[in-house]
Amino acid sequence: MKNLAQIKSGLFSRTHSGAEIYYLMARDFDGNFHLKQDIEPRISDSEKLPKHLLAQGDILFAAKGHHFFAAVFKGEVSPAVASSVFFVLRLKKNVEPGFVAWYLNHPETQKSLVGLSTGSSIPSISKSKLAEVEIPIPEIEMQQKIVQFEEIRLKEKDIKKELNKLKEELLNYQLINLVK
Repeated sequence: MKNLAQIKSGLFSRTHSGAEIYYLMARDFDGNFHLKQDIEPRISDSEKLPKHLLAQGDILFAAKGHHFFAAVFKGEVSPAVASSVFFVLRLKKNVEPGFVAWYLNHPETQKSLVGLSTGSSIPSISKSKLAEVEIPIPEIEMQQKIVQFEEIRLKEKDIKKELNKLKEELLNYQLINLVK
């Protein structure tokens, strides 16, 4: 990873209402590692913020907690900074950010990441351990195909979830009508 990306720590800041800067936290991402749409700015501008501002294509890696994950920042909200639960990976080479996030989120990689973590009550991965993670980089066309496939897979997962919910509602409706 160290040859692939610059790794920076997220920012620790107190949040408040009436702010103008988005302060991204792990809870701001859904189960598919996409930024939720209902977040609000949480911090105010200060002189230490410019070096922490996120750029489109940055990868946010949640390195603290019971679920490590990677998400690509697509500039959905701006200006934005990552909270201290994240490392921000800014790619150095011509690599698809979605591919790196996919690789870090892959179940096999997740097993390796858990092995690198320390702490029993709140597991975490250090910057140096993350820098040691080796990511095989195929040709850019293959990276893009993998990212496209993953996006389709996640959409299918959401559709199946919604379908199961609707089936459950229909079944409950039919059953209650049997006893009326």
